[in-house]
Amino acid sequence: TIKGTLFDSILADLKDESVATIISVAFKEDFITTKGLRVDATYSMTAEVIFEGDEITSFGNISNAKVIVGKAVVEKVLINDPERKSLVLTNMIPDESERIFVSPVGTDTVSSVFNLARRHPVKKRIQPHNGIDFKARSGTSVFPALEGEVINIGKTRAKGKFVQIRHANGFETTYDHLRKFQKGLHVGMHVDTRDQIGEVGKTGLATGAHLHFGMLKNGQYVNPLYYFKDYRLTEEKERALDELES
Repeated sequence: TIKGTLFDSILADLKDESVATIISVAFKEDFITTKGLRVDATYSMTAEVIFEGDEITSFGNISNAKVIVGKAVVEKVLINDPERKSLVLTNMIPDESERIFVSPVGTDTVSSVFNLARRHPVKKRIQPHNGIDFKARSGTSVFPALEGEVINIGKTRAKGKFVQIRHANGFETTYDHLRKFQKGLHVGMHVDTRDQIGEVGKTGLATGAHLHFGMLKNGQYVNPLYYFKDYRLTEEKERALDELES
């Protein structure tokens, strides 16, 4: 459990300043402190450990680390960074087999990114942003990012009008703040990327028209940007990931 800063929580648990520094630096753009949060935050990691008898005497390489805030997760993996010429923890990039989603509004203009510690523009407090916001005019057609089955159509105070779709690869996607649903859309309906499911709006807690697009993997919200077909890795990262896999 993270209480206070990520650094202090790891240091208190492991009594190792080096490990606390490595992980807190790796996540400095994602998460720093639980101050102001109203949801639970946790961390986990896999690391080499050196024992003397039954006692851990030191830590080696940290192969991966994860921070979960509410239902949103960011995971880092160890790769050989050719620029720094060293091993570093960096964002885990999905396999190509999972990078198959397309933009639900036909544009890649994102106005707000996935963020574990964003200040909510309406509530004015720290709250995880469990997806990305596509910039689009009110009334813009919304389509599934991948074919699947509609599992929820509803309206809440926060999401406004929303549609949730389950995909065959185990992912689920959600489309929030809709102005209206497509006529005839119903739970249990199979839809593909050519079937309109609604229109961009600003229902729920929204300061303006946009589409909030969320993606769940194994029940946790992940950064959707990494799962789009047109997401491009740099050649250096491709090479580094190839080395890691081999």
